[in-house]
Amino acid sequence: MPDTLFSWFLVTELHVWMFSFQLMQDAINGEKLRNSLIETMWNDINTRIKKLKGVNTSVLKYQIKELSEQFNASLISYDEAIQSNDVKLANHLWFRFFQSTPRNASEIENLVAYIREQVKILNACQEIQHFRFPDK
Repeated sequence: MPDTLFSWFLVTELHVWMFSFQLMQDAINGEKLRNSLIETMWNDINTRIKKLKGVNTSVLKYQIKELSEQFNASLISYDEAIQSNDVKLANHLWFRFFQSTPRNASEIENLVAYIREQVKILNACQEIQHFRFPDK
């Protein structure tokens, strides 16, 4: 993948989704924690975008809106794929991560294996205790 803001976003999106998937297992704090994680991701993106020079502000606003819509759709697709089979997950990765460009099948296969392994590791955590909201 080229080293661009968009490629960084796709990698971040994937990891935010994997962690969000685990956070939502916490019936008490999961949604709040997931929302905080996603808000932090968008804050980071805005910080990175501000560092770009010579980009039209209205174009940036449009692109951020597009990224947001793509992000939301991608989370749904990842959720459906992880609960289905590797073919669906590979298809979503090919479409989203690799932008439907011709790839060596082993690249996609390795990414599917990586995701399955990371989700397995996260699922082994009965409860993520590192993140709790302070008592007010």
